Amino acid sequence: MVKRSVALVFITMFWVVLGVMSTSFVVAQSQDSYIKNFNVKAFRFGFDPPILVVNQGDIVVITVNAVDAVHGFYIEDYEVRQDSITPNSPITISFIADKVGMFRIHCSTICGPLHPFMIGQLIVQPSLRFIGSTLFLIGISATFITYIWLKEDK
Repeated sequence: MVKRSVALVFITMFWVVLGVMSTSFVVAQSQDSYIKNFNVKAFRFGFDPPILVVNQGDIVVITVNAVDAVHGFYIEDYEVRQDSITPNSPITISFIADKVGMFRIHCSTICGPLHPFMIGQLIVQPSLRFIGSTLFLIGISATFITYIWLKEDK
């Protein structure tokens, strides 16, 4: 009976520590804004910045400015598309990043001989807010159940 109590105390401590750690994940990511703004320059033959990183569930606002020629902006799998962006006439595109993964960004307007190589990347990371909150709730539940078991032993 004493061994069981000691084991349950260690299990409780494990779940409490896991709950605290997951809460720190949630706090760290919640300090991040839900709205991600990017200023992207389209030039022959690339995008600057070439990689955009957001979290799942973020509202993504991208302002695309063509520098040297007419360009386009297309994100695969999101069906976000803006054709004919003229130089020095920025266009703003917005969407919700609801799919996790890596997605290619293409120029959707033929802009020269190396046009097929004008690519960028959108990386959508899983939401730590959801994962951390779930782990925290599991930890609290396991701690409560362990407390009930310990109380029954007495």
